Amino acid sequence: MVEEIKQILFGFFKSLKCDISETRNSITIKKIPEKVCKVFGINENIEINFVNNGYGIFIDSNSELYRKIRDYLKTNPSKTLLKIDFEFPSNIKEKIPLRNCSVAKIEKKHENNYFSRFTFLTTFRYLSNIEQVMNEIMFMKEKLLRVI
Repeated sequence: MVEEIKQILFGFFKSLKCDISETRNSITIKKIPEKVCKVFGINENIEINFVNNGYGIFIDSNSELYRKIRDYLKTNPSKTLLKIDFEFPSNIKEKIPLRNCSVAKIEKKHENNYFSRFTFLTTFRYLSNIEQVMNEIMFMKEKLLRVI
């Protein structure tokens, strides 16, 4: 469980481009963005410990910071970069004035294909228990790619 928590925290702060150094039982994080510090109530530089030794922030599966980060990752949408696929005109040499150089060959090396992703969250409530199951289905050109 500790390794899973380490991976989540390490990935989260790495995606924020923070300076991260890891030891056996702790992670030191520096240069945390101010907006994140305000949302999570932390300082710009923190030390996260996985062993309760009295200094830094102790993290386990029940800690408040871990819960806040997990909730943040669940509720905030991810950002996706899309490339626009277009064809070069055949008379591109006439369209673009070039000085001291010329276009010898235009070659399309990558073709962008778009796929649809559907996420289903199913909540089971029974005998005062709540269980959630998330499934993702991906399609490309009416072909099933992957079911997670």
